[in-house]
Order: sequence, then structure tokens, then C-alpha cells
Amino acid sequence: VGCSYALGKNIESSGINAEYGDNPGESMVKLYCPKCQDVYIPKSSRYHHIDGAYFGTSFPHMLFMVHPEYRPKPSPSSFVPRLYGFKIHALAYQLQVEASVHWKESRSKRI
Repeated sequence: VGCSYALGKNIESSGINAEYGDNPGESMVKLYCPKCQDVYIPKSSRYHHIDGAYFGTSFPHMLFMVHPEYRPKPSPSSFVPRLYGFKIHALAYQLQVEASVHWKESRSKRI
């Protein structure tokens, strides 16, 4: 699990999978972190044999609608990436990806 909130907490099982949805036998269960609202592939092998359709794609969301008290409180501050004290603009990452793709394309044309 990649989320620091989820490392020491209970996170919800989910069958969330954009490709397959609720179809049995298509995908293993995923873990949903309510704090960062992201889905993770579990590292532990004990989850690898649990079918994602068992929980379904809507389980964590329905749980928090029925029991809103279980939803974690929003953090007052979130991590802000910085280089030498300066905030990194979100566009900087996109520009780096585009530059990398352009560099790889130009390099493959030379070969």
C-alpha cells in the first residue's frame, strides 16, 4: 500500500477495476484508501486469491455513505513538493513527461 495514512490504518477492500468492474473471476481485490481517495494493489499474497467482484466497485463508497463517521477527517495541510524551497508547479511534471517522450522518439529515429 503506497499511502502513508493506510500504512497503519484499516483501509477498505474494493473490487474497483476500470477494465472489468463487477465481473466475477476477472480481477483480484484492490484496496481503497479513503484519505487519499486512491486504489492500491495489495502487496500481501493473502489478497491475491480474493475475487474483486466479491466486494464490488461500490463497496467503500456505500460504506461511507451509510457510516460517514468512518470517513477520515481531511488533513489541514498536505504535502507540497519543493525544490530548494520553491514549490513545483503541476505543469512542470507535464513538461518533463513531454520532453522525455520527445527525447525517446528522437533517439529511436536515430537507431
